[in-house]
Amino acid sequence: MGWKLAAQLALLGMLVLAVLLARDPGITTDEIVQRGYGDLILAWYRTGFVNRDALSYINLYLYGGMFDLFAQSVVATHILPWGTYESRHVLTALVAVLGVVAIWLAVRRIRGPRAAFLAGGMLVLTPAWVGHSLFNPKDIPFGAAVAFVVYASVRIALREPPLTWSDALCAAVCLGFALAVRPGGMFLLAYPVVALCLRVASGMCWRGLSARLAARFTAISLGRLICFFPLSWLLMLSTWPWAQQAPFTRPFEAAAIAAHFEWPGKMRFDGDIVSFRHVPLHYLPTWFLVTLPDIYALAIVCGVIVLFCSWLGRHNIQKPDIGRTAAVMMLGLTVLIPYLGVVVARPTLYDGHRHFLFVIPSMAALAGLAFDYFISSARLPAALRGAFVAGALCLASVTLYDMWSLHPYEYVYFNRSSGGLAKQATRFEADYWGASYREGLEWVFKNYDPGGTRKITIKTCASDKLIGYYRKQWGAHRFVLAKSKHTAEVYLGVTKRNCHERPGEVIHTVERQGVPLLYIRRRPRS
Repeated sequence: MGWKLAAQLALLGMLVLAVLLARDPGITTDEIVQRGYGDLILAWYRTGFVNRDALSYINLYLYGGMFDLFAQSVVATHILPWGTYESRHVLTALVAVLGVVAIWLAVRRIRGPRAAFLAGGMLVLTPAWVGHSLFNPKDIPFGAAVAFVVYASVRIALREPPLTWSDALCAAVCLGFALAVRPGGMFLLAYPVVALCLRVASGMCWRGLSARLAARFTAISLGRLICFFPLSWLLMLSTWPWAQQAPFTRPFEAAAIAAHFEWPGKMRFDGDIVSFRHVPLHYLPTWFLVTLPDIYALAIVCGVIVLFCSWLGRHNIQKPDIGRTAAVMMLGLTVLIPYLGVVVARPTLYDGHRHFLFVIPSMAALAGLAFDYFISSARLPAALRGAFVAGALCLASVTLYDMWSLHPYEYVYFNRSSGGLAKQATRFEADYWGASYREGLEWVFKNYDPGGTRKITIKTCASDKLIGYYRKQWGAHRFVLAKSKHTAEVYLGVTKRNCHERPGEVIHTVERQGVPLLYIRRRPRS
């Protein structure tokens, strides 16, 4: 079976699994307001710009509503047979699959179908990406859009300068979709330019491209990018009512505000309780270190070995493939540039590394390339390559098992080398999205006072609308919303901010890998 056919079958499998699995998590933090924002943008257009509520809705007016408008438009058609949030989860998962496709396309251009298959496989083996794809309406759409910006940049890095019109158009469209989800992605405008500069600089270093010709190619290419820049801006504005009021200034205002968003609260990080104002510089590297599956470490080893072998045989290389070199360097920069931005700008960071999920597709692409270069290197003994392949398959199997055991909370995964969820759940935030409330409420509705008829007051540490939604979904009308979490007979709380620490007897917990994610408490009736 060819690698292209394998990729097609894998894509079909991913689409099926996206539909089947994405309905399992509960309504998570922010989803209720994200849905509301989508409805208000719909109202903005349906009323001919008369309904202006989207211009001041909480703080979401500072963000583009591309995904929320799309999701609520689909939900409004009732074409999907599920509830509102289950349908949104499925759509989010399908968008995540598009992110896998984008990386497959990028790596296929660099190295071919086998490397592309391995890169896509690495992304599918990343629990942070898979877990968030089941419900995250912010970071997954942005991450998938960024993956396509990376693809467009790889196209530019691979092609002989000057930049073609088709590549400029591709970059503009991809950038527009990314900015339409998150205006903080303004830095992405630099990606096509960086890719172009890498390709021109490589030509000057290895092909003797003259400075005059390099300057001419660069000017032509930048001119073509600028010609399509208005298209990116229009795509961004198309689903962003607030920015439409001042299209040349408000997007920059929103990006500046979002970078230093005031997030009220503290979080658990590496065993300490820290404020978002005092997040250390190693915050992001630490989160990636403990949550990326161990197979990434093996990919790094493979990459180092390949680079060392290339250095040893450098005298035999007369004309390196400058397009591939520039493209791989571009992939590396798409991982490095965002972190350098964190070091310089010190933006607000919280909820783990979810705001930086967009770098994971590039990491997966680099890992896939490292594996492909390694297993095809003629300088390495076949036995060594075989041993590494066996090790990779073993680590992949372990990761798949862990993801299966955590479902539908794959995003709380911690790798085996860090001690896993059992060790890290008390050192880092676990179910900070509150995805386990659905499972907890389902248990309460089925098992608490079964067969009874009296009214039972209930409360959670999340939005009250969550209880209302599932009461209606499951016909559990005898469970009524309590006025206060202190007076509720049944209380559900996740471990975030110690929400679970309330008076009352623990009657049930939602657990994964032996670790409680949510506690259900009963208060004695007076």
